[in-house]
Amino acid sequence: MARKRQKITTEVVPVCMDTLGELDNGNCKRIVDQLIRAIMHDLDDRGAEDGKPRSLTIKVKVEFIKVNGRTVVTPVMDYKLPPRVAHSTVTVERADEGGQFQLYFQPWNAENANQPVFNQMTEVDEDSPPPKG
Repeated sequence: MARKRQKITTEVVPVCMDTLGELDNGNCKRIVDQLIRAIMHDLDDRGAEDGKPRSLTIKVKVEFIKVNGRTVVTPVMDYKLPPRVAHSTVTVERADEGGQFQLYFQPWNAENANQPVFNQMTEVDEDSPPPKG
């Protein structure tokens, strides 16, 4: 024998600042909390370096749906972090075989694109005396 479904009813509450977090079965509060954690993580990670503010925006859209004559409330949450900017890298401009100019850099030395690498250094003759210095 099939059981009858019992509807659980709760008291209706007004849409206001105190109840915004309960919209969408409490998902609104969880989303806002998650965004606040993301902002705090970014602030902890690089806030002292850039000194820029982070922001959280909560917009509440209220719409009248003509199809069934109901009003719906849709919370929209967004956050903004300062852009991530890497430090500058020095490059040199060189022409390739086809005469096209390219920018080159040293992957492990951002300050000096002309630093010689081991395979470009002159080989030392083992029979010659070490350099004075």
